[in-house]
Amino acid sequence: FTQWAFTTGIFQYPKIRYASYHLLGQFAEDLNPEFQETYYDQYVSLSQSGLKDNVPRVVSHCLACTTNFFETCSETWKIEAVLGQFLDPIVDFIKTANTNVI
Repeated sequence: FTQWAFTTGIFQYPKIRYASYHLLGQFAEDLNPEFQETYYDQYVSLSQSGLKDNVPRVVSHCLACTTNFFETCSETWKIEAVLGQFLDPIVDFIKTANTNVI
């Protein structure tokens, strides 16, 4: 479902994006470490786009999903390889976030 949601026009709806990140987070938590090993590249790509979303709720759930994914990632180098790509969008989100919305 998630691959389909991310590649079709239905992904234009914030609730679908939010639910898709929730689904990814659950998969990362429940299916670790196989999920991280199998879908690492796809996850990194999808989460980077989620961190740039214009809907704060989608971004915040993408962050929660990222936590689920990387806290059970068995290979530290995989986290270190993309950490720089995640930090700037995360800091920008924190600086500009409307805490009443989240």
